[in-house]
Amino acid sequence: MILFIVFGLASIIGGAVSVAANVASTGATVSAASAQTDAGNSAINSLSQQAQSAIASITAAASSPAANADARQAADTAARTVARASWFSVAALLVGAVIALGAGGLGFRHQPAVESGCCASSSGYA
Repeated sequence: MILFIVFGLASIIGGAVSVAANVASTGATVSAASAQTDAGNSAINSLSQQAQSAIASITAAASSPAANADARQAADTAARTVARASWFSVAALLVGAVIALGAGGLGFRHQPAVESGCCASSSGYA
């Protein structure tokens, strides 16, 4: 469950960075277009400033120490959970080995007498 949460947070952060990059690209395109037309439209300038402020706020939120600390804590929790699950897997393998040894020993003891060499018969098994 923790891995899904970490994956979801990474996806959200990646999506936010992608949106910031798209906004930055759009802002650069808008500012380049406004510089080429030299019309001096205040609407284009205000949109460019809004895009730049949105990029700055998203970048600040993504790189804040609190976000880094939360991501690190989630990663540590996920690592502990995976480590615990791997130890349970090792324990299950050991239990399975003990059961396999016991079942193999019981199966070996109950083999027919023909294979042990005593009481040979003419049935073709010997």
